Amino acid sequence: MKLHAMNSARAATWVLIGTFLGTLIFSAGKLIGSDIPVLQVVFFRYIGGFILLLLGIGFSNTGMRSSFVSARPNQHLMRAFLGSSSVVCSLYAASHMPLSDAGAINLTEGIFVVLIAATFLNERVSGSRWLGTAICLLGALVVMRAVGGDHREETPRLLIDVASWPAAAAFVGAFLEACDFVLIKTLSASERAVTMMLYVNGLSALFLLIPTLVFWHALTAYQLSLLALLGPVAIAAQYCNVKGFRLAEASLLGPIHYSSVLFAGLIGYWSFGEHPSLASIMGSVLIIIGGFVVTNTPDRTKTNQ
Repeated sequence: MKLHAMNSARAATWVLIGTFLGTLIFSAGKLIGSDIPVLQVVFFRYIGGFILLLLGIGFSNTGMRSSFVSARPNQHLMRAFLGSSSVVCSLYAASHMPLSDAGAINLTEGIFVVLIAATFLNERVSGSRWLGTAICLLGALVVMRAVGGDHREETPRLLIDVASWPAAAAFVGAFLEACDFVLIKTLSASERAVTMMLYVNGLSALFLLIPTLVFWHALTAYQLSLLALLGPVAIAAQYCNVKGFRLAEASLLGPIHYSSVLFAGLIGYWSFGEHPSLASIMGSVLIIIGGFVVTNTPDRTKTNQ
């Protein structure tokens, strides 16, 4: 029992660190400078990760050629497109709206995972998970309205403002991330983790190379040093999450991911003086509550035959 508690605490710490590092990546566009195109920021995130992985394989006993061997190259191609597009949308949103609001909408990924599982994977989703999904959706709509409205109003209207492009981009990013998550589930059954990481980082960098060159913005030495850190930080975040999930069950660690809203809010407050509105706080709380309902519902989903 004591060993289990220690493992749970260590796992929670690993995932908490991974979530914080992931939030730094999420905030990168705004932290590095709004004058740097998002495409350029995302390109550095993937090319840095790809180079780091190549160096790691080179210094290990893992064969370089065998690390690229895959029976599903088309699915890796699709995953790279979904993953890179998701990061572009999410970083664009985070660069043009309060970080806590963008982070809250990004958490609606869980809604889309449930919808995709029910629609395309023919999984039976329990009533409790549908309830949690509905609560998350309501919270996201509240946050979107807060973003689209005037933050100086004492009582913002709690209706969606379709003119809020950054909020819409955050929603699209969450949807694409959910698609990527489902594809990871499919690929992980037959592909090695290092192979999946190599393909997603390498192909994503390749996809973004030409757009990045077209919209290239001259960098200062300080900005270049920050961009060079994105890949290693992203790989470190993945490593922390993997370590954590190996030590404890997902039902315990899943809710810790919602601390990203807190981290985003703190970064926004300390770095940019952002103050979330009442509606933003209400919406974020609803999303977190819905996420807890979805995460802590016993997994009784079965595939319809």
